[in-house]
Amino acid sequence: MNVKQYFGFLSIIHMALIAGQLVFIAVVLFLLSSGAWEAILVEKTNLFLIIIAVATAGGFYLGNFIYGKLLDSIKQLTDFKEQLAKLKVIIIMRLGLLEGPTFLSILFYLFTGSWYFMVFAVLLVLLFLKLKPNKEQIISDLELSDEIKKLLENPDTIVE
Repeated sequence: MNVKQYFGFLSIIHMALIAGQLVFIAVVLFLLSSGAWEAILVEKTNLFLIIIAVATAGGFYLGNFIYGKLLDSIKQLTDFKEQLAKLKVIIIMRLGLLEGPTFLSILFYLFTGSWYFMVFAVLLVLLFLKLKPNKEQIISDLELSDEIKKLLENPDTIVE
Protein backbone atom coordinates (compact mmCIF):
# COMPACT_ATOMS: atom_id res chain seq x y z
CA MET A 1 0.00 0.00 0.00
CA ASN A 2 1.43 3.37 -0.97
CA VAL A 3 0.92 6.74 0.76
CA LYS A 4 -1.97 7.71 -1.49
CA GLN A 5 -3.78 4.41 -0.84
CA TYR A 6 -3.08 4.60 2.91
CA PHE A 7 -4.68 8.01 3.30
CA GLY A 8 -7.43 7.02 0.87
CA PHE A 9 -8.19 4.01 3.06
CA LEU A 10 -8.36 6.18 6.18
CA SER A 11 -10.66 8.64 4.38
CA ILE A 12 -12.96 5.85 3.20
CA ILE A 13 -13.20 4.36 6.70
CA HIS A 14 -13.89 7.79 8.19
CA MET A 15 -16.55 8.63 5.60
CA ALA A 16 -18.16 5.19 5.91
CA LEU A 17 -18.49 5.62 9.66
CA ILE A 18 -20.04 9.06 9.16
CA ALA A 19 -22.36 7.74 6.45
CA GLY A 20 -23.58 5.00 8.81
CA GLN A 21 -24.45 7.59 11.42
CA LEU A 22 -26.20 9.86 8.92
CA VAL A 23 -28.20 6.98 7.43
CA PHE A 24 -29.30 5.91 10.91
CA ILE A 25 -30.34 9.51 11.66
CA ALA A 26 -32.34 9.64 8.42
CA VAL A 27 -34.08 6.31 9.11
CA VAL A 28 -35.03 7.32 12.66
CA LEU A 29 -36.27 10.74 11.52
CA PHE A 30 -38.38 9.03 8.87
CA LEU A 31 -39.80 6.49 11.31
CA LEU A 32 -40.86 9.14 13.82
CA SER A 33 -42.09 11.74 11.33
CA SER A 34 -44.10 9.23 9.29
CA GLY A 35 -45.81 7.80 12.33
CA ALA A 36 -44.40 4.34 11.65
CA TRP A 37 -42.84 4.45 15.12
CA GLU A 38 -44.09 6.03 18.28
CA ALA A 39 -41.83 7.22 21.09
CA ILE A 40 -42.61 4.89 23.96
CA LEU A 41 -40.18 5.93 26.69
CA VAL A 42 -40.84 9.67 26.93
CA GLU A 43 -40.81 9.51 30.73
CA LYS A 44 -37.20 8.21 30.63
CA THR A 45 -35.83 11.31 28.85
CA ASN A 46 -33.99 12.68 31.90
CA LEU A 47 -32.39 9.32 32.67
CA PHE A 48 -31.34 8.92 29.04
CA LEU A 49 -29.85 12.44 29.05
CA ILE A 50 -27.62 11.44 31.93
CA ILE A 51 -26.67 8.18 30.21
CA ILE A 52 -25.82 9.90 26.93
CA ALA A 53 -23.77 12.58 28.68
CA VAL A 54 -21.75 9.93 30.51
CA ALA A 55 -21.40 7.76 27.38
CA THR A 56 -20.28 10.73 25.29
CA ALA A 57 -17.75 11.96 27.82
CA GLY A 58 -16.55 8.41 28.38
CA GLY A 59 -16.22 7.62 24.68
CA PHE A 60 -14.46 10.88 23.93
CA TYR A 61 -12.02 10.75 26.83
CA LEU A 62 -11.39 7.02 26.60
CA GLY A 63 -10.77 7.33 22.87
CA ASN A 64 -8.33 10.18 23.40
CA PHE A 65 -6.66 8.41 26.32
CA ILE A 66 -6.17 5.17 24.40
CA TYR A 67 -5.04 7.11 21.33
CA GLY A 68 -2.48 9.02 23.38
CA LYS A 69 -1.15 5.98 25.23
CA LEU A 70 -0.85 3.81 22.14
CA LEU A 71 0.58 6.73 20.17
CA ASP A 72 3.38 6.98 22.74
CA SER A 73 4.23 3.31 22.19
CA ILE A 74 4.07 3.72 18.41
CA LYS A 75 6.53 6.63 18.56
CA GLN A 76 9.08 4.26 20.08
CA LEU A 77 9.08 2.10 16.93
CA THR A 78 11.87 2.77 14.47
CA ASP A 79 10.17 1.49 11.32
CA PHE A 80 7.77 4.14 10.01
CA LYS A 81 5.84 1.52 8.03
CA GLU A 82 5.08 -0.32 11.25
CA GLN A 83 4.18 3.00 12.90
CA LEU A 84 1.64 3.78 10.18
CA ALA A 85 0.16 0.28 10.28
CA LYS A 86 -0.42 0.49 14.04
CA LEU A 87 -1.61 4.09 13.82
CA LYS A 88 -4.35 3.04 11.41
CA VAL A 89 -5.71 0.65 14.03
CA ILE A 90 -5.77 3.19 16.85
CA ILE A 91 -7.39 5.83 14.63
CA ILE A 92 -10.22 3.41 13.85
CA MET A 93 -10.50 2.48 17.54
CA ARG A 94 -10.73 6.14 18.54
CA LEU A 95 -13.44 6.81 15.97
CA GLY A 96 -15.37 3.73 17.05
CA LEU A 97 -15.41 4.89 20.67
CA LEU A 98 -17.00 8.14 19.54
CA GLU A 99 -19.41 6.47 17.13
CA GLY A 100 -20.99 4.40 19.93
CA PRO A 101 -22.44 7.38 21.81
CA THR A 102 -23.74 8.80 18.53
CA PHE A 103 -25.76 5.66 17.82
CA LEU A 104 -26.93 5.55 21.42
CA SER A 105 -28.12 9.15 21.18
CA ILE A 106 -30.03 8.37 17.98
CA LEU A 107 -31.65 5.36 19.68
CA PHE A 108 -32.67 7.51 22.64
CA TYR A 109 -34.23 9.96 20.21
CA LEU A 110 -36.17 7.08 18.67
CA PHE A 111 -37.38 5.91 22.08
CA THR A 112 -38.26 9.34 23.53
CA GLY A 113 -38.83 11.66 20.60
CA SER A 114 -36.82 14.30 22.46
CA TRP A 115 -34.85 16.56 20.14
CA TYR A 116 -32.10 16.87 22.75
CA PHE A 117 -30.80 13.52 21.59
CA MET A 118 -30.84 14.49 17.93
CA VAL A 119 -28.90 17.65 18.76
CA PHE A 120 -26.40 15.52 20.68
CA ALA A 121 -26.09 13.16 17.71
CA VAL A 122 -25.53 15.98 15.24
CA LEU A 123 -22.90 17.57 17.50
CA LEU A 124 -21.13 14.22 17.76
CA VAL A 125 -21.17 13.83 13.96
CA LEU A 126 -19.62 17.30 13.69
CA LEU A 127 -16.94 16.30 16.19
CA PHE A 128 -16.44 13.14 14.18
CA LEU A 129 -15.87 15.26 11.07
CA LYS A 130 -13.25 17.26 12.94
CA LEU A 131 -11.35 14.07 13.79
CA LYS A 132 -10.80 13.14 10.15
CA PRO A 133 -7.27 11.74 9.88
CA ASN A 134 -4.94 13.65 7.58
CA LYS A 135 -1.28 13.64 6.66
CA GLU A 136 -0.38 16.78 8.63
CA GLN A 137 -2.01 15.46 11.80
CA ILE A 138 -0.26 12.11 11.49
CA ILE A 139 3.12 13.75 10.91
CA SER A 140 2.54 15.93 13.96
CA ASP A 141 1.18 13.13 16.17
CA LEU A 142 4.06 10.78 15.36
CA GLU A 143 6.64 13.59 15.50
CA LEU A 144 8.20 12.31 12.29
CA SER A 145 11.62 13.41 11.12
CA ASP A 146 12.09 15.60 8.03
CA GLU A 147 13.36 12.54 6.15
CA ILE A 148 10.16 10.58 6.83
CA LYS A 149 8.04 13.65 6.07
CA LYS A 150 9.61 13.76 2.61
CA LEU A 151 8.77 10.09 2.10
CA LEU A 152 5.14 10.79 2.99
CA GLU A 153 5.00 13.67 0.53
CA ASN A 154 5.60 11.18 -2.30
CA PRO A 155 2.26 9.45 -3.03
CA ASP A 156 4.09 6.42 -4.42
CA THR A 157 6.09 5.67 -1.27
CA ILE A 158 5.23 2.19 -0.02
CA VAL A 159 4.02 2.35 3.59
CA GLU A 160 2.53 -1.11 4.13
